[in-house]
Amino acid sequence: MLQLLKWRKLINAVIVLFGVSIIVFLLMYLTGDPVALLLPMDASLEDAEMLRESLGLNDPLWQQYLRFAGQAVKGDFGVSLRHHQPALPMILAKMPATIELTLAGMAVALLIAIPLGIITAVKSNTVIDYFGSLAALIGQSMPVFWLGLMLLYLVGVKWDLLPINGRGSWQNLILPAITVGAYTAATIVRLLRSRMLEVMQQDYIKTARAKGVKKNLIIIKHALRNALLPVITILGMQLGVLLGGAVITETIFSWPGVGRFMIQSIYNRDIPVVQAGVFVLASCIVIINLLTDVIYSWLDPRIKYE
Repeated sequence: MLQLLKWRKLINAVIVLFGVSIIVFLLMYLTGDPVALLLPMDASLEDAEMLRESLGLNDPLWQQYLRFAGQAVKGDFGVSLRHHQPALPMILAKMPATIELTLAGMAVALLIAIPLGIITAVKSNTVIDYFGSLAALIGQSMPVFWLGLMLLYLVGVKWDLLPINGRGSWQNLILPAITVGAYTAATIVRLLRSRMLEVMQQDYIKTARAKGVKKNLIIIKHALRNALLPVITILGMQLGVLLGGAVITETIFSWPGVGRFMIQSIYNRDIPVVQAGVFVLASCIVIINLLTDVIYSWLDPRIKYE
């Protein structure tokens, strides 16, 4: 496994994190002066200048960044300007909720996508295939925020079937998980259908049919097994997308995860919290992509990364 993790991939991961840190650092300072939010309306200019000096905001940006980067390497992202607590522990405390939502969304996507992808491939060019492909196309076209708002209004408010906010029982997880997993499910359906149709035309599938192997066994054991290889790559990519893209869903359903907390911190211009959150999410996405490469190579030894 260690041999598969080439140094170039690790270097690329470091470069990505470095680029993310610079972009977020600069964008946060372009949003305005955080001192204006920390002081009361009647604060004097002298008070504002003293606070800005104590926070090191009067230093040149490159000095502020180097100070931030040196502390971040040690796991110190500073103290929250709003909550007056270390930023990183606050983000890590919100991570379990985000991971729970991400895994639930992925589970929903797989429960929908794998059966539908198989059925549309087996029933190719039939009414079932047309409806399944249309559903996948609609799933990829719907904005996440629109789907979340529709589920919240119809299922939660109008029909009063499920709770619409907070994190409590498994029922609180259903609507956010569907919202998060819908796009991924649609993507996997289209990819799995295409790959299944390609695999079903291979010679070993025709040979198995000629030998009288049961159709279900051919589909599950031979066709699906080989068709899932590219799906694994998409799963790794989509897992990172779900992890970082749960921001909108967490906000809509008041889910107490990292995304919602970062949105609140952006409004408050709480720079240390936003920087810590972005770094944690970016690191998770980079690690997921590396593990995806490893798993893919393990499942298919013929694949080699140059």
